[in-house]
Amino acid sequence: MKWKSKHISLGTIGPRTKHIIKFQAEEVLDIKEIMTSCGCINPKYDPETKQLTLSYVSADIPIHLRGTGTYDTHKSVTVKYNNGEQDILSFSVTVRNK
Repeated sequence: MKWKSKHISLGTIGPRTKHIIKFQAEEVLDIKEIMTSCGCINPKYDPETKQLTLSYVSADIPIHLRGTGTYDTHKSVTVKYNNGEQDILSFSVTVRNK
């Protein structure tokens, strides 16, 4: 296993807020490409610390869910390695109006 955890739950956060999610690798990885599931995620891998850091900005509550004031979402990044292998890392979050 290359990662200590492949899924992180952020719990409940507010809309339009920035969060940092860190995935810790167990070894230095030879990464070819990191693809995100949406434009709200900015990935950066640091081989010195063996960490993949995701900067995530939560969206506003969608119009059809504003009556409830909350929505759940699941985001992912696909990490492709130079040897042809890949991993999918993910996080989940509940976005709620304060």
